[in-house]
Amino acid sequence: MAVSDDDEIIVMSASGIVIRTKVSEISIQKRGTRGVRIMKLDEGDRVIGFTILDAGEGGEEA
Repeated sequence: MAVSDDDEIIVMSASGIVIRTKVSEISIQKRGTRGVRIMKLDEGDRVIGFTILDAGEGGEEA
């Protein structure tokens, strides 16, 4: 899945926590790293979905 710095992602957990962040705020990692943490989950919680908000498709309205 390709994203641009202007896009945003939304991540949702089974317990109802929703995180929305800009792609540009996520640090780039090298190949040998373990990645970045977007959301800290409690014991037994899990990510149930995520989506990419494409900045090129209009974004938010006022």
